Amino acid sequence: MAESLDQYPGVTLDLLKSVIDALVNLLKALINRAETLIVCVEPLLDPVKPLIVRVELLLNPIEPLFHAIEPLIDPIKALVNPLKSFVEVLNQFLIHAASTERQE
Repeated sequence: MAESLDQYPGVTLDLLKSVIDALVNLLKALINRAETLIVCVEPLLDPVKPLIVRVELLLNPIEPLFHAIEPLIDPIKALVNPLKSFVEVLNQFLIHAASTERQE
């Protein structure tokens, strides 16, 4: 008959504490590595930030235009998707025909 863990509450708690401590240490190590990476990458991004701000300022006024065009895209997709399949089949046919010609 198996023994109950209730007889050894200290052992169970010690084991649980060591597992939690190991997980905490792992998380701390991951956080430290992420912070190190951020510190290394941040200076590389600093020169680009003004460019991003300028591009954003240019795009903000035309954003409503994109929202107006967006509903028109779905009908165009509906027309293009069947053509895409046709072009893929045609391409496979042409490849097959070209390889057959080379073999002859």
